[in-house]
Amino acid sequence: MSNTAPEPLSTPAVEGFDSQCDLPVFATVIDRSFLTAHLLTGNATQAEMAVLRAINSWNPGDEGASVLFHRSLREAAEMMSRHSSSQDQSSGADSYLPHELRGFLALPSALRIPIVLRFLAGVPAEACAEMLDDTERAAEFSFGVIRDSR
Repeated sequence: MSNTAPEPLSTPAVEGFDSQCDLPVFATVIDRSFLTAHLLTGNATQAEMAVLRAINSWNPGDEGASVLFHRSLREAAEMMSRHSSSQDQSSGADSYLPHELRGFLALPSALRIPIVLRFLAGVPAEACAEMLDDTERAAEFSFGVIRDSR
């Protein structure tokens, strides 16, 4: 697995951010994006890269904060498809997480991903399947995934 750093933020993105973005809203969206991407990928480094790529492609003058959040999720999903092992190997990388959320990282990805996307992020089932490029498994992204796993 190669670790490629994202490109630095482009100048138009920085200039657009300065003039168009509400800093507290931006900080909240970034926090939520990183947390959700980390829970999705199981890897803090991949989550960070996904959020940075989403920021770099976001146009704050024309796109709202929800676009940034969903773009972060799509980037995280793309990273999961590119890297077969998404479990975080570095100890302490999840230490910022509340105890209740650390347990999500221990779940098998087949169960963790639908729970994070559907219940924690509130993404509709169809969008989950599209995001993960797996329309055949769309039923897994419904409430039945929880019931069937018991």
